Amino acid sequence: MNSYFFTIHGERVRARALMVDGELWLHLDGRTWVLKEEVTQVATGSHSMGAANVDSTGELLAPMPGKILKVNARAREKVSSGQSLIVMEAMKMEYTISAPFDGEVKELLCREGQQVELNQKLIVVEEAGARR
Repeated sequence: MNSYFFTIHGERVRARALMVDGELWLHLDGRTWVLKEEVTQVATGSHSMGAANVDSTGELLAPMPGKILKVNARAREKVSSGQSLIVMEAMKMEYTISAPFDGEVKELLCREGQQVELNQKLIVVEEAGARR
């Protein structure tokens, strides 16, 4: 991973960049982008991923390629909104994937030490009171 320094509005900032399969991954100020032919924002905010990487079915997806460092949940376990479920490393930074709502873990699809791809399904949480 390479570091680059820029001056933005008179302030010196550091960005990290990594080429992965012909795509440029750029991390700057708590945000990560993938640059292809056009810029697509992948993840925003701090290093905590919750509702930003969950679809309407409760499937939590990997926000970027990386390695699973810690799994803090088990299948059929009750979880609370904001609870840390998975910690992963990507671009030399740790990201926590949190429960998007109160519910129950229906599927756990990753394990510690596993390498995961962008948008790979990691865990499925069913919202409390939801019928599927």
